[in-house]
Amino acid sequence: MFAHLDDLVERSPALIGRPERIVEKVHSCDEQFGPTGLHLQAEPGRLPPTAGRASLEPFQSEIAPVLRREIPDPPFADP
Repeated sequence: MFAHLDDLVERSPALIGRPERIVEKVHSCDEQFGPTGLHLQAEPGRLPPTAGRASLEPFQSEIAPVLRREIPDPPFADP
């Protein structure tokens, strides 16, 4: 499906890369598909526990705050 790793990073839904690139990718999905939830799945079994936590820390500290600020929660109709 993907010719090489760069192609996978660019065209797949995988959030891989520098924080700025990940924010751009999430914005692009939001523009294409409208407000939806963002589901993250970590696979901690593939890394030692400290490395797994360390790999998620930049998302929590650098990416999530930008996304919370720039993409408001989707509006929901009152029942």
